Amino acid sequence: MELTFKILELDERDAVKMYSEILENEELSNEERSELKRILEDELIHEHTLAE
Repeated sequence: MELTFKILELDERDAVKMYSEILENEELSNEERSELKRILEDELIHEHTLAE
């Protein structure tokens, strides 16, 4: 079970990195940027929850 959580945690970190990189794209509309920020916040919460 611990291995599963470690794999999930790695996936969360990769997602956070990917969303952060996309967020830097200047071509995003304000609406897209807001939605991506919301998704990124959710990923950070999931990562924090898995780490506990």
